[in-house]
Amino acid sequence: MEYQHIFLPLRRQGKSIRCITAEIKKHDDTITYYAVRWFIREFDNYSSQKRKEYKPRLYGAQFDQIKSVIEDCYSRDSSTTCKEIANTSMMQKIHISASQIQRYRCNIGFKRTTTKYCYTIREQNKVAREVFAQDMIAKNESFFFDCIFTDECTVQIDYNTRFYFVREGDSFARLRSRAKHPGKVHVWEGISSRGASQIAILSGNTRINSEYYCRYARLVQDNAPPHISAYTRQQLQDWNVEVLKWPAESPDLNPIELVWDTCQKYIIGIKRRLRRVVKRGGGNIMEGRETSSDFEGYNSEEDEQFQR
Repeated sequence: MEYQHIFLPLRRQGKSIRCITAEIKKHDDTITYYAVRWFIREFDNYSSQKRKEYKPRLYGAQFDQIKSVIEDCYSRDSSTTCKEIANTSMMQKIHISASQIQRYRCNIGFKRTTTKYCYTIREQNKVAREVFAQDMIAKNESFFFDCIFTDECTVQIDYNTRFYFVREGDSFARLRSRAKHPGKVHVWEGISSRGASQIAILSGNTRINSEYYCRYARLVQDNAPPHISAYTRQQLQDWNVEVLKWPAESPDLNPIELVWDTCQKYIIGIKRRLRRVVKRGGGNIMEGRETSSDFEGYNSEEDEQFQR
């Protein structure tokens, strides 16, 4: 094309095809809109330069107002849909479609993510949590040296992937088999400033009640039913074990929760470490250190083979 010195700067500025055609027609009346459109398509297919960030021209003058509406909607409710935001914009005399809202949302920096749930804490328990935290801060680090933090966790073998990307019309690519009663174990553990206790693994058919629990546990920390029952309290009193009074609805205050999180990440990473062993021909691997070469050649088919 002879008018690249006109076309390229306008294209980089994000000008429309009609605007570019009008500028070129000032030099050559034979150039048509369709010729410019064809050249743009060919240019975009073979050009290596990065496209400019998409900015809708129709609402350019109202960009700040639309951005404010989107941010206000998500500050009130992070699950607000584009249609609801478009309706809110219409109430402010801004007529914009849901698809345009979706583009603006990406440009502003909002991304889709999975939902992470947390426990709701009642108001009366918030006061107890605050008093407990202030008491522990006043004791500084001394209370850590004479406490054993214990908790239990259920480990279940199952899929943990939330999202799949499939072709339109493919109804089978996202299907995964799931056992009605998947394999799982109940694990009990304790930690202190002197180290970790032995792990107690309870089988799936074991029912945890107060009498059974007290055969193995000499100290409890949270307010699970087997921990605060009358039988457990009586046994702890007979053993002369001092129990730290724990606030209700406060499992997050127990530092052993960090241990469970680390164990969960380790179990999820087993498949990745096996893949690294295969990639290195059975050679030794360094735990916790992964390089970009460990992920080369990874595809979903390999992932399915390891899952099976």
